[in-house]
Amino acid sequence: MDNQLFHNLVAEQTGIVLNDRQVSQFELYEKTLLQWNKKVNLTRITSPQDIVIKHFLDSLSVIPFIEKIMFDSILDVGSGAGFPGIPLGIVLPQKSLTLLDASRKRVHFLKYTTHLLGANNFQIIQGRLELFKPENLFDIVICRAFAELSKFVMPSSALVKPSGRIIAMKGKSIHNELETFQRKDLIACIESYILPDIDQKRYLVFF
Repeated sequence: MDNQLFHNLVAEQTGIVLNDRQVSQFELYEKTLLQWNKKVNLTRITSPQDIVIKHFLDSLSVIPFIEKIMFDSILDVGSGAGFPGIPLGIVLPQKSLTLLDASRKRVHFLKYTTHLLGANNFQIIQGRLELFKPENLFDIVICRAFAELSKFVMPSSALVKPSGRIIAMKGKSIHNELETFQRKDLIACIESYILPDIDQKRYLVFF
C-alpha cells in the first residue's frame, strides 16, 4: 500500500487527516486480509490498489454523511471481512463498533484482526441479523454488500434507537432494488458519492 497516496485519498474524500498510527493500522489490515484470503473466502478483490479504493475508501466515504448524527455506537451487519466496520473503527476510535457476521471463519478473522490492530473499540459477534438480541440498541445500523433492502431494513429496525439511523451502502444494484422495495415510505434520503480513480458511483440509503 502506498501510504502517502492513501493518506491523501482519505483526506480528499472525507476531510479526515489520518495520523501515522491509523495509516499503519490500515497497512497491517491490508496485509492480514490478503494472508487470510488465501484460506478463507473473504474478498474477491485482491489487488492492493483496489483494496484501498473499493474497500477502505468506500467504507470511509460514509463519514461525511453521518457527521451531523449524534452517535456513539455502530452495528455493522454482515461485516464479512470487516467492511465498513473496521475502517470506521480505526478512524473513529472513540466510537463503539459491533461487527456481526454469521460465519464462524469470518468472525475468527475479525477477532484476530481487531486484536492485531490493537483496537479496543470493537465487539465481534457471531450470529444472524434476524436472531440478534443485543443488550442495548445502536445509534447507527449499517451494512455493505450484505443483502437486499427488504432483508436488511425490517430486522434492523428492532436494533436501532428511535433517534438512530439505518444505512444501506449500495452500488448500481440500488435502482433495481428500489423498484421492488415495498416500504419506500421508510426511506429518509438517498445520498451518493464517487470513488476516485475508478469513477464508480456509490449510494447511501438512509432510513
